[in-house]
Amino acid sequence: MESTREVRRILFVEDNAEIEAVAVRYLARRGLRVDTARGVEDALMRLTSTSYDAVVTDLDLSGSGTTSGLRVIAAAAQALPKPWILLWSGSISHSVDEQARRLGADDVLGKPGLAELAATLTWLLDRPHGV
Repeated sequence: MESTREVRRILFVEDNAEIEAVAVRYLARRGLRVDTARGVEDALMRLTSTSYDAVVTDLDLSGSGTTSGLRVIAAAAQALPKPWILLWSGSISHSVDEQARRLGADDVLGKPGLAELAATLTWLLDRPHGV
């Protein structure tokens, strides 16, 4: 039986090339079409030119302890149609979690957790927005 399920398009924003490569392969094997951006400006450009079903961003996109991924979350929250938005980071504090959700993140997950990331994406993508 052939699947009629639509391929979902994901924007994956990560500054670490090794983490990006592993995560993109993992998500692609699960049927997701993954575009990548290495930083805030690249992500913002992609968000203005392409419609995504979901956006996954790291918190620190400079490797120097910043919270630059929050800019990606804020921009993705303004995109139409609004994608599902996930913050996926190795450095999540309670205040960052709250700030990310206020800006529009639908969930906040810790790295490395690829299985959890894929499961969360699948669960969100199978739901209509606003549910």
